[in-house]
Amino acid sequence: MDLKLIEQSSDEQLMMAYIAGNNQAFEWLYTRHKDKLYRYFLRHCSDPETAQELYQDCWLKVIKNRQQYQIKAMFLTWLYTIAHHHLIDLEMCKYLN
Repeated sequence: MDLKLIEQSSDEQLMMAYIAGNNQAFEWLYTRHKDKLYRYFLRHCSDPETAQELYQDCWLKVIKNRQQYQIKAMFLTWLYTIAHHHLIDLEMCKYLN
């Protein structure tokens, strides 16, 4: 995929390219959203180490669940749904322990 084409692609197009096997498309998605996603976790847990762990786990879930992504959903909605559910899981673990 040409760099100029990647820069002009929507998140949804990049995700579909990643699903089709283009790892460069994932790298571009990651680069676009890494800072905001990390800040999202940091805002909710206030601990940089925990935020970093949640952030990494979230991207791993994106990788693991990429085949379940559907183009009818905006990529950011899907990404932050994963992030939100990850935060809920963390809170449930705290509650149960």
